[in-house]
Amino acid sequence: MWICELANPGTKQKFELNPEAVATALNAELPPYFNWASNGRKSLSFVPGGEVVIPGPDTDVEACFNAVAAVASGDGVSSNGAVMAFDVATDEAAGGPGNGPSFPANARVAFYGANHVQPGFISNLDRAFLVHEIGHTMEMPHSYTGQTTVEGSVWEYDDIIEVMSGADSMVGTMAINRYAAGWIDPAQVVVYDQVAIEVGLGPVGYPGPQLIVVPGPDPHTFAVIDTRVLKSFDSGLAAEGVTVHTMDERASACGTTEFPHCFGAERLVRPFESFPYSTQHVHSVGDSFTVYGIEVAVTDRVGDVFTVAVGDLPLGFPNGARIELNTLTETAMTISWPAAFSAEDYEVSGPGVEIVTDQSTTLTGLTPGTTYTIEVVARKEAERTDPLTLSVTTLAVGGSRVGRQNPASGFWSLVRSDATTNGFYYGTPGDLAVACDWNGDGIDTVGLYRPGDGFLYLRNSNTQGPGETEIFYGEPSDIPVCGDWDGDGIETVGVYRPRNATFYLRNSNTQGFADVQFIFGNPGDIPFTGDWDGDGIDTVGLYRQSTGFVYITDENAFGIADFEAFYGNPGDRFVVGDWDGNGRDSFGIFRPSDTTYYLSNAIGDAIADIEIVSGTPGTVPIAGLWD
Repeated sequence: MWICELANPGTKQKFELNPEAVATALNAELPPYFNWASNGRKSLSFVPGGEVVIPGPDTDVEACFNAVAAVASGDGVSSNGAVMAFDVATDEAAGGPGNGPSFPANARVAFYGANHVQPGFISNLDRAFLVHEIGHTMEMPHSYTGQTTVEGSVWEYDDIIEVMSGADSMVGTMAINRYAAGWIDPAQVVVYDQVAIEVGLGPVGYPGPQLIVVPGPDPHTFAVIDTRVLKSFDSGLAAEGVTVHTMDERASACGTTEFPHCFGAERLVRPFESFPYSTQHVHSVGDSFTVYGIEVAVTDRVGDVFTVAVGDLPLGFPNGARIELNTLTETAMTISWPAAFSAEDYEVSGPGVEIVTDQSTTLTGLTPGTTYTIEVVARKEAERTDPLTLSVTTLAVGGSRVGRQNPASGFWSLVRSDATTNGFYYGTPGDLAVACDWNGDGIDTVGLYRPGDGFLYLRNSNTQGPGETEIFYGEPSDIPVCGDWDGDGIETVGVYRPRNATFYLRNSNTQGFADVQFIFGNPGDIPFTGDWDGDGIDTVGLYRQSTGFVYITDENAFGIADFEAFYGNPGDRFVVGDWDGNGRDSFGIFRPSDTTYYLSNAIGDAIADIEIVSGTPGTVPIAGLWD
């Protein structure tokens, strides 16, 4: 227990708080609650830490934290977490989720204003605040309807039966929070698996099941069902019965771009089909409701145990389900789709009809440059879902196919003409990928630029093995490019030097000086190449990450860009290819956030003509004719 004194409180009322007295008060109030909520598994106690001084006049949480952290990290006491209180009148309260075992590295800390912790003046509402913020240190999230706003912001405290929301007294918390805190055994959790179940569900302290989890239609979404009864700390609840909440851990729920999903106190929890400050989500015997299309009923109660019946999962695809294109060639494509609930198999129609049990298939024997409408229907006995539909145009003869290279491992994945993948290792971690037709046989093959030694290593086949052509060319900071600079049908090497914004292009795959050298763009631009006008000669382009603009030129010479456009989002990776086989290269991007290629058939098109879901975030996109 630490006190943060404000040296300059301004107009705020000061209180004489000391860590010993506050720790004694908290020890009288909180340990019995946590002993009850955890069924004896959480033994909580408070010991005095000390006092620190912060400038004021604001009750600055960060300043308080930093001041305590500076003196507490080695005291051998605060390693289990810290409670901090300001010595001025304020209702402020905050809690930080624990992401590790010790304070201060994990920010396992709760803050309070003096109003909440004055010894002898702690009210029911203060007790709720105290439990609430300590709950956050155990990664317990708020629960709220999302329908209440205060001063234009969503109010996260309108679930009145939940201490992690709007409860005005020290009541309990939902079973999913208690499970996450380690207070409920996994054996006491029933996970619904699409087949009808009937569960006797009990409250805090019940030795049998305390939680039913119903997976939602999207990954990282689920409903949680538990019970609350008017006993012990829950005696003051506005209602008792079977409670239902939904939990959303998708990245979109908390707005994270750093992680693939939300976790801890960032998860989005909603009282199911409830109004603000109501008990609509608390169900009695005889009530029934539908969650994710599944019928749920409260059928009986014996003592504190409610019988909850969850019905069979109806046949259907998850919300937002779609067919994804995973590989595309002139004569084949691979598609996939999410698993449908309760499906026995899938009927895939397009050029023909086939029945599959997996959630993917490869369609072969297709005609180049032809548009196909693909439909996928889930089936179960005589039932059928509405179809998922996708329209796809196969590549024209000579159209580029996508591939990728993993710079961390040196593994290449190139799409063959039959839509299978040719995977092989070539290179070492840190090598820069490049791929072109080095010998004029019409097949693009792999190459590498090794920044550590300035060598290019080229192969004439897409297989594992040593470089067949080794060329010392460039300096360590250079970025490799390749293309047919003179129109002779053979693609050759080049480099772009970011420090002076200069291209150095060679007309043969041999060691020597650049045949063409010119300045284009700004230092730091990312280079690419292609035949933009169909004249058989490749010229250069640049992607400027700072603005998202693309610049290309129709001549390999100093000058201004012949075309510029905004293309893609920050973080996208550029790729160039002749996607429709018309002899002109155009743009594409690989978006790591959704591992999708977005390919446009014409320069300047803002909307992608082809979307291919493939790869992993750390891979480098490439394009070519691989066989």
